Amino acid sequence: MLGLKRSPWVFDKLLARKQSKGSDVPAMSITPVSVKRIDSVLKIEWKDGHRTEIGLADLRRNCPCAECRKTPPKVVEANDPLKLFDDQPIALVGASLVGNYAIQFNWNDGHSHGIYSFDFLRSLCKCSNCTAPAGDGFTR
Repeated sequence: MLGLKRSPWVFDKLLARKQSKGSDVPAMSITPVSVKRIDSVLKIEWKDGHRTEIGLADLRRNCPCAECRKTPPKVVEANDPLKLFDDQPIALVGASLVGNYAIQFNWNDGHSHGIYSFDFLRSLCKCSNCTAPAGDGFTR
């Protein structure tokens, strides 16, 4: 497991090492070259040059595991005016790469079942290029 508390840059070296090793598996079309946690945002730079920023609360709410798809998690954000005294804001406590296709996050609410494929992470991007209607001339 990679400890995100120690450094927001934890994935960069590991991703570079995985990408430099020879493999019989064809390269994924959507591959991150850099994954950083900065404050409450996960910042991903993709091999094609695109950059994605995903709030940790959005990332946790969109957990793709069966448990969360059945019953969406209650996520508390640091700036939530309705949070109770004992509610803790959502935070990443660790993460690990899953093969050459995904990241598994460990959350402070004890959850760690979600496997976020690179394609899925890219689909969570809310930038204007990614959210523009099809046929608008933007490249995705």
